[in-house]
Amino acid sequence: MLESEAMAILVGAGVSYGRREAALRAAGSALAILAEPGLYAAQLQEKGLALLRHALADEARLLGGLAKKKMALVLREDAQYPPLLRQIAHPPHLLYVYGETDLTDRFPVAVVGTRRASAYGLTHTREIAAELAQTGVCVVSGLALGIDAAFIGANGILDGDVSTSNMDEGRIQQLAFSKADSRYLIADSSKIGKRDFYTFCRLDNLDVVVCEPGIAAEDRAAIEEHTQVIC
Repeated sequence: MLESEAMAILVGAGVSYGRREAALRAAGSALAILAEPGLYAAQLQEKGLALLRHALADEARLLGGLAKKKMALVLREDAQYPPLLRQIAHPPHLLYVYGETDLTDRFPVAVVGTRRASAYGLTHTREIAAELAQTGVCVVSGLALGIDAAFIGANGILDGDVSTSNMDEGRIQQLAFSKADSRYLIADSSKIGKRDFYTFCRLDNLDVVVCEPGIAAEDRAAIEEHTQVIC
């Protein structure tokens, strides 16, 4: 298996960007992560590890689908990777490419739109993108199906549980987190050590908890047993 194929499985598994990045820093490569996923349980965390193992069980279908579409894979470390894209805060680990794999075009065209596009919008977008591609312009799309990052507040944090006062609100928060690539909880220190009516997630399933400066050392340590804290 190639490193790009291993990365496609890691990305396709739905492991969040933050967890992928942490695991890659620890392992050095996607191939190393796939070889022994359990060694990187601390970085992938329980949900990420479960997603990756599920994807590995479906490896043939995932890679077969990419091959059938004749889609090239460009890693962040590859020379063809757009240099400006590499400079953003969270450059994608992998790009999926139709056609020419040289993505260093200084003036690419981005496709940005709604997640629920109309038939009219889809048809004309395809036509415009195809015409641009035929003239040699690099056409970029995020291929987004979910939320890049969810920032959600809470009323209580206790024993690794995150809670809110209303069940309906909590279910919406659960849905947002389930669709998000990165999950951020915004909570001041007054919420720590408290439990409210409805628990909507575990700290272990979050990428970061954002608190105010000056949080008590014991409160910070309690959260860091589960996830990263930024103040």
